[in-house]
Amino acid sequence: MEPEVFALKVTKIPDPKWTKKFIERVTEAMTQTLESERSGQETRHKQLGHGIEVLARTVESERSGQETRHKQLVYDIGSLQSMLQALGQEQQSLSQILASQRELSIQFYDQRIIEPMARGLFPVVDMIREIPEQNRTPLLEGLLTQVTQYLQGFEIELISHDSESEFDPKVMQPLEPIIVHDQESDGRVGLSMRCGFKNPQKILRPESVRLYQYQPRESEGDENE
Repeated sequence: MEPEVFALKVTKIPDPKWTKKFIERVTEAMTQTLESERSGQETRHKQLGHGIEVLARTVESERSGQETRHKQLVYDIGSLQSMLQALGQEQQSLSQILASQRELSIQFYDQRIIEPMARGLFPVVDMIREIPEQNRTPLLEGLLTQVTQYLQGFEIELISHDSESEFDPKVMQPLEPIIVHDQESDGRVGLSMRCGFKNPQKILRPESVRLYQYQPRESEGDENE
């Protein structure tokens, strides 16, 4: 049976007239209340969240190697790229508003707008990074690069460490340990299971890692006895 193909609903990009009216409304509302700004952002976040959810399913289907899935992924990636481009343009407009209207604080902007939007992209990054690099198509690599660069535009960086790195409890969350017989590796990173994310202010999500745990061989234990 052919797997069901999920289609991504393409969100219409606001035209220039709409953007101008939006900026005028936001500027006027900031002198009275910030509630209208948050309402408009929540609507766009729901649209982006829907697109991300559908794309995550499509990326998962890419693993099957079906040609029809590949064509669907091309379409969905193009739609997501258009959404990211539109959000980037909107972010520039909002940045200009923030510069002229100090009533909307940077902290509010980060917590209510940037962070929810960025967290919605974390599953996309996880889905692609779970696929071995040798099995990723150029389309997936391009999407991963674009999403990563988009997050970097908001000063959000990935947290990822190689094997044998020192454990840092500030940015890492330990999972089930890996038993080793090399005492020098004890307590070091054995495997990064899921990358983390951070901005200059805080850790948005710690990196999940498995640490090496030293355990002597049975023969060594017998000799000590």
